[in-house]
Amino acid sequence: MTDPSTSRWFLLFPFFSVVLYLMSSICMRQLAGAQVDPVLIVGIREGFSGLVGMVIFAWLFLKGKSPLPSWKHLGVFFVVALGLQFIGNIFQQQGLEVIGMGLTTASFWSGQILWTPVLGFFLLREKLTPRLALSLVCALAALVFLANGAEVQKSAPAVESSRFLAAQYVFWTLLAGILAASSNCVVRWINKSGVSPFFAVMFLPGVGGVGLLGMDLFQNGTASWEAISTEHLQIALMAGVTNLLAFICLTLALRYLDAVRVCLIMILQLALAPTVGCLVFKEPMNAVLLTGMLLVVAGVLASASEPQKD
Repeated sequence: MTDPSTSRWFLLFPFFSVVLYLMSSICMRQLAGAQVDPVLIVGIREGFSGLVGMVIFAWLFLKGKSPLPSWKHLGVFFVVALGLQFIGNIFQQQGLEVIGMGLTTASFWSGQILWTPVLGFFLLREKLTPRLALSLVCALAALVFLANGAEVQKSAPAVESSRFLAAQYVFWTLLAGILAASSNCVVRWINKSGVSPFFAVMFLPGVGGVGLLGMDLFQNGTASWEAISTEHLQIALMAGVTNLLAFICLTLALRYLDAVRVCLIMILQLALAPTVGCLVFKEPMNAVLLTGMLLVVAGVLASASEPQKD
């Protein structure tokens, strides 16, 4: 059993992950505004993270400090990784272009807070308490406001029904959040079996890096690589560095803290991303969106004091 005074220090891991993921999102939002091929840049970001994770895990494995996961764990992780990388991350990147950083982050984390307690109960046997249930109700109400307040960004391709498109991407990024929540719960599931968190750091983004870059190469040859500028490539690599550090913090958090608790801390991005989107990228903010975001935050505050039971 983890000592309560020690476990409080583990809360720093998801907090640092929030800041680092926000930095990675800023990089990806810059690339979305430039309309760079989303498959290529997500592949670069994930590939870099997976490559560094592979080096660290290989060193731990050769030193005898971490076993390989079982075939059961590996099979589940592989399926979740495919869904997150080929559906979730692509929709999230496209959402940054169409509905902006603030709204994409809000709907993405709404998906996580909705699904994490459900999968956490069935996969990890983490109980859903009344306070956590209240946060889910707030998240559901928030989605209604987020969808109705969504606006298509000026940098997005012109469409006939912009409001309908914006609402679509709210729910696509909600799906991306659900896939991310599935990934987090599986990471905690594998961590509890004694496998090093760095296996997840290697495997999860590694599947995306190999798969997405391979798919882009198959579809476009070297055209996408030739079209990307040096500046955009540097931004994509910076997204990879911050994404890697954020994911390391996240996997360490999921080793010591309940999946629901980690999700509730990381949803602090909702208080930061819309502000950054408005100030840096001049994204619109309106009362309907603000109401939706405040509802999610209210749900987080209602459950934040929930004690962890080891």
